[in-house]
Amino acid sequence: MLQKTYELIKVREIQGISVTLYGKILILASTIIIMLITTHNFQEIVIVVSVFFPCLLILIYFAFHLKEKRDVNFIGYSSLIIDLIIVWLLPFLWYDSNGGDVIARTYLLKTSIPMVIYTLLVINSLALNPYYPLFFSIGSSALYLVLYIYAIQDPRVLISDDFLLPYMDAYVNTTMYFINVFLTLMVGFVLFLISSRARKTIIESSSFEVKTSQLSRYFSPNVVKTITQSELPFFQPGGKVQHTVVLFSDIRNFTNLCEVHPPEEIISMLADYHQFMVSVIFEHNGTLDKFIGDGIMATFGTPNPTEHDVLDAVTSALAMREKLYQFNAVRNEKGLFKIQHGIGIHTGPAIVGNVGTETRLEYTVIGDTVNIASRIGSHCKVADEDILLSKDVQELIENYFPTKSFGKIQLKGRKKEIELFGVWR
Repeated sequence: MLQKTYELIKVREIQGISVTLYGKILILASTIIIMLITTHNFQEIVIVVSVFFPCLLILIYFAFHLKEKRDVNFIGYSSLIIDLIIVWLLPFLWYDSNGGDVIARTYLLKTSIPMVIYTLLVINSLALNPYYPLFFSIGSSALYLVLYIYAIQDPRVLISDDFLLPYMDAYVNTTMYFINVFLTLMVGFVLFLISSRARKTIIESSSFEVKTSQLSRYFSPNVVKTITQSELPFFQPGGKVQHTVVLFSDIRNFTNLCEVHPPEEIISMLADYHQFMVSVIFEHNGTLDKFIGDGIMATFGTPNPTEHDVLDAVTSALAMREKLYQFNAVRNEKGLFKIQHGIGIHTGPAIVGNVGTETRLEYTVIGDTVNIASRIGSHCKVADEDILLSKDVQELIENYFPTKSFGKIQLKGRKKEIELFGVWR
């Protein structure tokens, strides 16, 4: 289950990286177009064509390659390196396009690069990898330091503690400048925390999604919804007495089949048979209680009983009859042996709940109602019928389906006789 959880997380991460790549492609393409239109500097054109344009092509390649769901980390970190290359080049390109050494290097400290950095920080945080914004903020802060060291080498750069002078000419306020460096690091760290929290939430959500998917293999969708929305007391050992419907199904002459056919054929047949039958049970709001060898125990009305549980159970049994015809038809085309099954249904009070310990629980139904349903299912072979109902069930569905009484039968292991019925559409 953990593997499936991380597979879902990988899907979410790929989706996040895809969003960042398309955002970066849009920004870089816009930057290239603007620079080519506005520049009059041949050196800048050469850098744009030789560096920026190849970076754009690489990002586009990454976006398409990511659809194959491979090299995710490589693509993520490579695109991050491209971001840093562009961010490091932009201030010097802008400085050069405005005259280069003709003007004081203070200009390098007053470009619009912080806006570019903050935009890319936000975009990188969408990739759901918390280290992307953190590394990018560290790389950007390193740029700030390099720009400052490079700028103050110019004697024309004037340092002032005044908060107004830095907005004019060659003045720079060191405190204000390094506050910006600190803010960049802080924004990167905050986005790191936010991305970490988001990733943790996605892991929990993905884990819940996988668990729900696993539950859906055992319960019908409405039961899964009940279980996943239940509070802690629901998952404690114990149960309650409630009216429920129990359906038992088993394959006739299964022992003989195992004797005649190789084990791998039996296992393959059982897997296909169970898949066919359980899907029908789920379609009719049933709950898979357990597999008992070749048999299936299903319940209707658990954990929440309804007025149509008996009707659902009988309709499910009739659908299982039709499904078996289809199942055998497919096997016949493949030259495989056919099978028959018997289904017994009974309704009555039973204990419904969790059996076991707090660390190992099994949600099940126990009681005399279960035992009777099991015996009815076993009696199908004796009566040569594929579906048998107790009188308690027949009385509730006789207005919906034609039935036929087989009289009172003394079931194996029981002293009291019980009247059984066949049913048809």
